Amino acid sequence: SRSTEPEEKHTLTPMASFDSSWFHGTFNMFRVSGDLMHGTAIALVLHKLFVLRSAKALSLKCQVLYLLVFITRYLDIFTPGGYWYNFFFKIYFIFATGFAVALLYIAKEGGIGSWDSHYQAEKDTFVTAAVIVPSIVLAIAVTPEISLGDGAGFSLFGFDVVRILWTFSIFLEAFALLPQYVLLYRLDSRADPYSFGIVAMLGGYRMLYLLNWLMKFTWKGAYVSRYHVVSSIGGLGNMVFYVDFLMQRVFTESPLAAVVRRIDGHANEIVKEIGTQLQVITKTGGLEEEKSASAAEEAANKVASQQLLDPAVSEEGEEPSPA
Repeated sequence: SRSTEPEEKHTLTPMASFDSSWFHGTFNMFRVSGDLMHGTAIALVLHKLFVLRSAKALSLKCQVLYLLVFITRYLDIFTPGGYWYNFFFKIYFIFATGFAVALLYIAKEGGIGSWDSHYQAEKDTFVTAAVIVPSIVLAIAVTPEISLGDGAGFSLFGFDVVRILWTFSIFLEAFALLPQYVLLYRLDSRADPYSFGIVAMLGGYRMLYLLNWLMKFTWKGAYVSRYHVVSSIGGLGNMVFYVDFLMQRVFTESPLAAVVRRIDGHANEIVKEIGTQLQVITKTGGLEEEKSASAAEEAANKVASQQLLDPAVSEEGEEPSPA
């Protein structure tokens, strides 16, 4: 569900007073259809995990990224202002995705009781830092410094943290499906039609949102703000990967599939190398501490041996006073 940027506030409004036009209003058919498709996709994820008790072909890392997207985007959830429609979807997306993350984590740890989760950790290899870090950098780079003299928002070094996190969530959402794409690229998306349907909906709702913005600009003449530009960039990025994924489904290969797999493989090699180096450093530090402890113990034993051989010398190294 697309949220308004923090500065765009409305009075809490019931659905009856939404824009009357189903074709080009704020809540036009593309916007509502996109929200419903997104909500259905999350419901299908929960259905597969909770009812079918299977995590096969589902990416835990993908759901974690989506949860991070929703938490950072909807920080204004309890701020006065907005539509009840938006409030409902914000609550639903955060808690439903959080529940999915919890179930997938349980599946990763082996499930509960007789639940054979089939979670494929060896295929869910995407390095999430590869999209989180650039999204943070881009969000800070494109968010202007502002003055918060009126006490609104939360300022840190001249930046509005809420705006930065909102922008971060938009950029991150453009890449949030990549872990799921990589997982299905490695498995072949035909192997699990249920998961393919979920991914098709998660990518498809962003396409509907792009049509929503196009409708607003073309029919309603909406003012193009920074909010619209950032959202459109994020939507276009998502669309590129989504179209490529559909091409891979139809033609078994696509322009980006091989590139994404190759980059993911190199990223995992780098992560493993860093982990190995850290282990070596930790082990070396442990050996040095062990050597120091051994040397101290050896010195103490030597002193004790000398005292036993020469009882005339006290622990302080001085001769005892005569009786």
